[in-house]
Amino acid sequence: MKNKTVILIIAIASILSGCGSVKPTTINRNPSDDLKNYTYFFVNPTGSKNSSTGIVTNNGYGVFGATTTTSTDPIDIISGYLMKLGYVRIAEIDEKISDKTLVISYGETGKRELNLGYATEVTMQFTSAASHALVCSVTGEGQGDTEADNVRIAITRCLDTVFGVTEKKEQPIPRGRQF
Repeated sequence: MKNKTVILIIAIASILSGCGSVKPTTINRNPSDDLKNYTYFFVNPTGSKNSSTGIVTNNGYGVFGATTTTSTDPIDIISGYLMKLGYVRIAEIDEKISDKTLVISYGETGKRELNLGYATEVTMQFTSAASHALVCSVTGEGQGDTEADNVRIAITRCLDTVFGVTEKKEQPIPRGRQF
């Protein structure tokens, strides 16, 4: 009886901890073009991603509920990231600077069950505004608390891969320095 209990506990712990993780991002680059050749970017319009989570409980004194809504807009995430790197966002493509302008497209390309939730996969394309040639494309997954979080994480992972950003670590403050 004791062995069955131990096996049951191990099985439940394995199920709850989950064995999966998000897939690594994949990138395809055009060997005859480089992102360093571009100064400006235009992001094709997307829609916001809204997610709601809620809970209802009865504690004996009545029924209570709460909801949380999160939303994310892929354009804002992509634009903020690129502006932080020094790229200039333009509202429309200008023929005079099209040879230095990237056009960025975003799309959700799948979902899969992962751990106790699911991961959302996104694909991004970076094309030349002048030639419409593909400069690079990247695909990555994200998993968070909500679907909006999944999208934000996936986009950030993709952009980190494209621009060669490695994991961010906090730098410790040297001893003796105080602010």
